[in-house]
Amino acid sequence: MHRIRILIAEGHSPLREALREFLLGVADVEVVGEAADGPEAIALAGARAPDIALLDSGLSGMSAFTATGLIKAASPDTKVIIVADEDSEDYWAAAEDSGASAYVAKDRVDRDLPGVIRSLLK
Repeated sequence: MHRIRILIAEGHSPLREALREFLLGVADVEVVGEAADGPEAIALAGARAPDIALLDSGLSGMSAFTATGLIKAASPDTKVIIVADEDSEDYWAAAEDSGASAYVAKDRVDRDLPGVIRSLLK
């Protein structure tokens, strides 16, 4: 069985650790890297070619939208999911314009993220 390879990019280490622990509890998921900012996420995506890059909308070093485009350039097959506090159609439109494959509101991660991940890799 193919394990889904995920890169987590979250600037706050307690949240990054919580995301890692949550994802480790999801069957068939493997965390292949963790980044604290946009430039680190881009470098890891290029080096490890994850199936999914999970980006916090508040990344330091650059916007999540800019990081999305650069991750897609470094690893074209990587799908990007932006995780954000904001839950609006305008935000999703901007995320989609940047090349993101999906958007998940932070308050819905535990309910929505596993299904979103699987839907992107069908």
